[in-house]
Amino acid sequence: MATWFAVTINSREAIPSAITTSKQPRAYTISDSRVQIYNPQTHQKLRVSNQSKQTWYVLKSAKLTEGNRHETFKYVYLDNAHQGWIAANHLKKVLPLNYKLKKAKAAIAINATTGQVLTQQNANSPQLVASTAKLMTIYLAMQKVQKTKAGWHQKVDVMKDKQLVKMSQDPAHGGFEFKKNRTYTVHDLVDAAMIQSSNNAAIALGEWVAGSNTKFIRLMNQTAKAWGLRQTHFVSSSGLENDDLKSFDLTVPGTSAKAANQLSAANLATIARKLITKYPEILSVSRQRVKKVAGETLYNYTPLLKGAESYDQKLKVDGLKIGYTPRAGTSFVGTGTPNNNRIITVIIKDKKVFDDTTKLMKAASKVNVPTTVINLAKQNQDNEHALSTKLIYQLKTLN
Repeated sequence: MATWFAVTINSREAIPSAITTSKQPRAYTISDSRVQIYNPQTHQKLRVSNQSKQTWYVLKSAKLTEGNRHETFKYVYLDNAHQGWIAANHLKKVLPLNYKLKKAKAAIAINATTGQVLTQQNANSPQLVASTAKLMTIYLAMQKVQKTKAGWHQKVDVMKDKQLVKMSQDPAHGGFEFKKNRTYTVHDLVDAAMIQSSNNAAIALGEWVAGSNTKFIRLMNQTAKAWGLRQTHFVSSSGLENDDLKSFDLTVPGTSAKAANQLSAANLATIARKLITKYPEILSVSRQRVKKVAGETLYNYTPLLKGAESYDQKLKVDGLKIGYTPRAGTSFVGTGTPNNNRIITVIIKDKKVFDDTTKLMKAASKVNVPTTVINLAKQNQDNEHALSTKLIYQLKTLN
């Protein structure tokens, strides 16, 4: 939504009858290279020429009313040398605001800085999300790290929970074997949970944070509620469903035998954004493809990372989390910096999740408003309270 000026021009003075503001400018191209824009700062008209197909951003709008005639103009910005007013009918919204992925059950892409939704698909419906739910576990663990004197190097007693040790020895459900006479730190467990998606490492982190698995799940749900995540409910800190957890006596009392984490794509994107924003150092973990931790080699199977077969230099993907169970299918929370402007994508239950992440991120980058433009829009919100007679004349004479 742009900044609107409803203007009556049946007199020599232009009086705005309504003004609203927006912090989220939208992306457009210009349909005709022959049209002109009027820059009120330089008092000059500029023909857009070969810049017409580039991405312009609408910062505000003016609606001129003269008798029964109404015409809308938009203030567009390409760069400092190319900005000004243009007739709205010459603008074409840059798609895909309604981009669809045929294989995905749900998807969303957002601007990591502002949270602006760039495109979404069934994004507000709760879904099974498997290990991508670990992002909340990691957030809460890092929150405690900040309050702990030893920080990342805080030692965690992982051997006290015998069921968790049992899980760690099960390759299908664990992912990071806890061994006697080994010392494990918070950093080790975060690495194992993020890089290799170790379930026992994630549960151990939760027990360290809250004192028990059940108390940590309660904390996860309390945090989700505090953040306004209405399509989120946790029963597991690892992403495993109860039918897997029951073998290790790690289900939360009172939950059903088939209970599982359920989050919407939009809520999952919010968790990812909060994690990256508050703890950007997590990206130094998520971008690693191989790392040796506590005598074990961890492998990250995300094929979009630098050095992997599907890495795209333009997207610069550096995270964030894969999720898979037979019931949930494959999901992926991705993040990258196309055009040096960070995007977060979430795709749920998609057999082509990595190919579709690349497609979604490329599509979303076309409408991803640069932070500099968003800041410019904020600065311009109150700069022009009325349209001068001179400006109205210039707008009326634009082709």
